[in-house]
Amino acid sequence: MPIQINFILYIVFEHFFSTFNSHVLIEVFLQVRLRAVKQNYCMKLLGLLILFIFCGTSGLKALVNDTIKVKAGNTFEIKLITNMGTGYSWSITDSAYSANMSLDSVTVANNYEGKDNGSDLQVFHMKALTRGETKLHFVRRRPWEKNTKPEEEKTFAIIIE
Repeated sequence: MPIQINFILYIVFEHFFSTFNSHVLIEVFLQVRLRAVKQNYCMKLLGLLILFIFCGTSGLKALVNDTIKVKAGNTFEIKLITNMGTGYSWSITDSAYSANMSLDSVTVANNYEGKDNGSDLQVFHMKALTRGETKLHFVRRRPWEKNTKPEEEKTFAIIIE
């Protein structure tokens, strides 16, 4: 019975993290899983899995915040909340996405909720060019503070059909 539960946990874990290219987490999981089988501590393994998912360890930075499916040739938007008045804005960290899509423009809706000291909405207008899968990784920071840790990060998996 413990081996069966362990196998099910492995399948769930592999399915959940396979889209995130988190090889380090899978390797750690496999090492812990093997020890769990030898010692029959499947519940400890489950606890470790829950800890990885809910505690936000540094190894989980590859987690995707959202998945977007779009047809090739179509446009789509990614809307991110910020506060431009404090100097913070969102930016894409790399250009790896450019093989499958293009960034058409970035617009800002200031105080989009109409509240006092309200947040701004930064909208990235993208166009899907060719079929494939890629990721968009955004960081929220002050542009002049490039060597500091970002205030916030978001990653989107983009599936172009």
